[in-house]
Amino acid sequence: MNHNETISILKGLITTCDDGEYMFRYGVRRARSGELAMTFACLADNCQQGARELQRYVVRLGGPVVAGRRASSLLRGVALAVRRLLAGNDDLALLEACRRVEELAVLNYRRALENSLPGSVHVLVERHYRGVKLNYIRIRDLFVMHAAIGPVSYAGAPNVVALRSASERAGTPVAEPLAQRSRA
Repeated sequence: MNHNETISILKGLITTCDDGEYMFRYGVRRARSGELAMTFACLADNCQQGARELQRYVVRLGGPVVAGRRASSLLRGVALAVRRLLAGNDDLALLEACRRVEELAVLNYRRALENSLPGSVHVLVERHYRGVKLNYIRIRDLFVMHAAIGPVSYAGAPNVVALRSASERAGTPVAEPLAQRSRA
């Protein structure tokens, strides 16, 4: 793979990082939960740091500094849809949007790794890929948790139907609460 192809792949990943940072910064401003806002701030900082690190490699390979980076048009469309969903300022809708952005980031990094990148670049992208997967899992788990504590059943336990529904959307199996199994 020549330098220009490698630079192009890295620039695509920089856009991916910028998209994540944009979405998480948006989440910081819109989250109702202070804990969720702090999580989004940490993840936004991680995305920003990742973009800077990728940019350093682009420059080392002879590519241009990507100045004035902005979120991609795809992400701006997602953010617009999120704004519509968040008329009631719903943390669950915000987490769902962030989960989708991170899902796309995992896919972009996986595609980048399918190329024969130079050794040090491959190591960097592989490390970022592991981090992006962890971010995705973190957001997915927060989504499932927020879905579980939403509607409450008559017994005061999380609504199992809501928990299962959120879990199925996230692709995570959920065990029934012990109290539910003992009543059956």
